[in-house]
Amino acid sequence: MKERLAKRKPVTLPIYFLNEASEPIFSVNSDNISCSGVFIAADLPFKADTKVLIRFTLPSTDNTIDVSASVIRIQKQKRGPGRKKDIKEGLGLRFVGLPPTDYAQIETFVNS
Repeated sequence: MKERLAKRKPVTLPIYFLNEASEPIFSVNSDNISCSGVFIAADLPFKADTKVLIRFTLPSTDNTIDVSASVIRIQKQKRGPGRKKDIKEGLGLRFVGLPPTDYAQIETFVNS
């Protein structure tokens, strides 16, 4: 099994997908977040390596975070060999160019 790049924290946050003018197009809920990205438990029509712009607000702050992200994993719901429970369907997004102040806020939240 691959080792995770960063500690994850389970959290349900509205994640807004933005257009080129930074206007929300639609939103879905997160499943968990880390300093390197977010997992969204939803079946969305994106392919690996798709670049997106997302917006979210952590529960511990009023600061809205807008960040580019890349689809790094597409997970279909299934039960793998030897697994005790189903795998959640969804998308793994990796943050791209996350500013240090936003990184610090996410890190504080994940470690709280």
